[in-house]
Amino acid sequence: MKRFLEAMLAKLDAASPRVFLYANLVIAAFVLLGHGMTLLVLHLRPSISQPEGMIGMTMVSLPVASIVMMSSVAALLVERARAGVLAFHGASLMLGALAMLAFALHVVLWGMSGGNFSWTPGLFSLGIAYAVFVFTRYTVPVSWRTKPAITFAPVWSLAIAFLVEVSIFVRLVVSMVATFRQIP
Repeated sequence: MKRFLEAMLAKLDAASPRVFLYANLVIAAFVLLGHGMTLLVLHLRPSISQPEGMIGMTMVSLPVASIVMMSSVAALLVERARAGVLAFHGASLMLGALAMLAFALHVVLWGMSGGNFSWTPGLFSLGIAYAVFVFTRYTVPVSWRTKPAITFAPVWSLAIAFLVEVSIFVRLVVSMVATFRQIP
């Protein structure tokens, strides 16, 4: 199993920085689209109840996604900027991953905060693992990158995020069963 993981990580390590710049560009575009449209709908239809913390989250996510998008384009055009831009992206993605993890743990411990709730199984786990991968490969000091804890951090983060997702699923099923029991 260790050899398989090492081989998979080696393939990812061998990928061109351009691959990660394009990936970050797409991720930032989706954040801008998703959060921007949600904010627009909330602005146009004030009668719609706001998800808890949505406005505060967009005040951070929209500017950061804009910067990630613009810096991705710049680094795709200027090769010498790639290392610094990817280091910034690693830090940005890691902060986003920590925020996602905090939200997910809040759901696991205290449940959904009412209203509509959606969760895409697997996307959370992959998002966390990708953020940790970019962070460990481009943001942490080069001397740390050979340490096993850093090398395998994306794998560990994927496993932990998957367990959190399973916990959310269990929490959701328990909540649904409780709701159905109340129906006469």
